[in-house]
Amino acid sequence: MKIRDLIEVPPVRTVIRLADLADSSLRRHLVETFIFTGEVTFTLANILEKVAGLEGKGFFVIGNFGSGKSHLLNVLSLIVNDSEARGLFKASCRDGSASESKLPELLEQAAQVNPLVVEISLVEHSNREYLEEIVLKEISARLQAAGSDIEVPLAFDGKSRRENFAALAEAIKKHNRGGLLLLIDELSEFLRSKENIRAYNEDVRFLQYLGEYAENLPAWIIATMQENIENTGSLAGELLHKIKDRYPVRFRLSGEHVKEIVSGRLIRKKEEAEIELPRLYDQLQGMFDGLPFSREDFMDLYPVHPATVEMLDELRPLFSQHRGVIDFIHHRLAGDPGRGIAPFIDNSGQELLTPDYIFDHFRERLRETVETSPFSEQVFHHYEREAEKLFEDKDEMQVALRVLKLLVLGAVARDPRSFSVPELTTLLLHRYSILESAINYEYIQELMDKLLAHGAYISTREHEHETYYSIDLKADTGLLLEKKLKQIENELS
Repeated sequence: MKIRDLIEVPPVRTVIRLADLADSSLRRHLVETFIFTGEVTFTLANILEKVAGLEGKGFFVIGNFGSGKSHLLNVLSLIVNDSEARGLFKASCRDGSASESKLPELLEQAAQVNPLVVEISLVEHSNREYLEEIVLKEISARLQAAGSDIEVPLAFDGKSRRENFAALAEAIKKHNRGGLLLLIDELSEFLRSKENIRAYNEDVRFLQYLGEYAENLPAWIIATMQENIENTGSLAGELLHKIKDRYPVRFRLSGEHVKEIVSGRLIRKKEEAEIELPRLYDQLQGMFDGLPFSREDFMDLYPVHPATVEMLDELRPLFSQHRGVIDFIHHRLAGDPGRGIAPFIDNSGQELLTPDYIFDHFRERLRETVETSPFSEQVFHHYEREAEKLFEDKDEMQVALRVLKLLVLGAVARDPRSFSVPELTTLLLHRYSILESAINYEYIQELMDKLLAHGAYISTREHEHETYYSIDLKADTGLLLEKKLKQIENELS
């Protein structure tokens, strides 16, 4: 039985931008591929509740690059604006968490408010432009597209902000709109890129005015940021407090719900999986004398090893957060001929996508990063050259290199870690024997003994009668020198 007999790998888009809304072929896809993680569901429920209650407010949605901020704005725009998208969205809601179960009702109430929805992607604008000018221009264009005969004055045309926004309120009211839903993407990067402190302060003060104005129109301003606004520039104390007062609600998309994304979007189980997966779990448990993950996690994440998800979380600072995680899992499972990645779903149903594949997928990133390059190019490259001399058996050599990949990943993780032989065995799940579980652990122990005897870059520590292995960049220079001299001697002879 192959993995593909038990699961499907649906198509995904690893990069989503607000501009995708303009593509009619993508609109349905954006809603259908939306993942109801706990963080995202809580954020949506709170925003829709404020819209439904006509309570104008400013929101900051903060999350690292690739954590799903743009996808959230896209979906929010679609479900408020488009009845078809709204139907798809409500059909996707489950009766799980309290936040998710009340989304359909809140969405209907928010849709009845019928706000004017304006999306602004600041990555499409120069840092020399002022935020006020960008916002008013986009709102004016949206009103004109809706057939408004009331011109909203642009910023810096000689009129005050109060006059400009009074004209805006009149136009919105005339078109039977219940308010303004303003979606601003990549605000922190835009502010950080400002050329001088004057331009920066001007934009922040306009942001403050928007927050004050939100209560009156009403308006709902949702701005996505990669960091807190106080980290975007030299924000004076009084102005900072005013911004915090005007945007009191801050949601954080931490990217820690990878398990929900894997089981909810990246993998679809076939009917056969309900019968076969419990049996596969029992087989693995027998071969490894117990597993470091539960039956539930195995069922949810198959064919991804649960430890792979945990290690991806440890390595998130290196891999563009969710975007890198989604790219890794999707293309490792489905394959990518352009990058020479074979479809993992063609493998035996007993195999799992183990953490060592992370090294293969992100090796170029490891090579390009100053802090991690020595582990990839100095340590692992050394063992690639020496492996055939250390291990006569090719299968043994390949397993040893997989172990080294795990050690490298442990060394470059957010909190560097070492591994015991039992941990390495259950991370790799290499089945040397299907009959005697102890042999599988002994096999990895023998490999570690050979690698340690080689002497370079591997260190050990003892803890509670267990040996833990890790990478040490301070190589055994004596051994390396001896090998180099032997190589020169052979060349001379």
